[in-house]
Amino acid sequence: MITNIILTTVIGLCGGALLGSTRSCEGGGCPLTATPLRGAIYGGVMGLLLGLSMYGQNPTNNTNTNADKRRVTMSENIKILDNESYESTIAEGVTLVDFWAPWCGPCQMQIPILDEVAAKIGDKATVAKVNVDDNQQIAVSAGVQSIPTLIVFKDGKVVQSFVGVQQAETLVGAIESALK
Repeated sequence: MITNIILTTVIGLCGGALLGSTRSCEGGGCPLTATPLRGAIYGGVMGLLLGLSMYGQNPTNNTNTNADKRRVTMSENIKILDNESYESTIAEGVTLVDFWAPWCGPCQMQIPILDEVAAKIGDKATVAKVNVDDNQQIAVSAGVQSIPTLIVFKDGKVVQSFVGVQQAETLVGAIESALK
């Protein structure tokens, strides 16, 4: 961290001094780099600011990578869909599909609600989720433009769709309506 700050400051100092040594600004058009000393001071300050802005950012310790996304805890009653299972799952019967992403706060709020819906519905319908980061083509084909988007399918056809966090009663009602 300190090394990064020092390194960016030194690079800024050198770059600013080099810019000031060209003497292309002696007429006063760019007073910050008119001389090598002014250029070095300006470059050093910019390098220091850049180094400080990177303070605490460690790209090798990024916790929001595809390999280590936020853990999502769901009941076993919710089916996780991907490119291979999506079409066959929605093709028959009634299926509620939640289009979501791990970084989406409202999507995280929807998880316990879906658990409740899955418990209330039981075996009458399927409750499923599609991670739009991992399955972009599914989201595009379903017309998903924002998340969370929840779509109720009956025999592969869209019956009803919702955008944003939905309450369990609303989703259970939509599923029961589709079951009729």
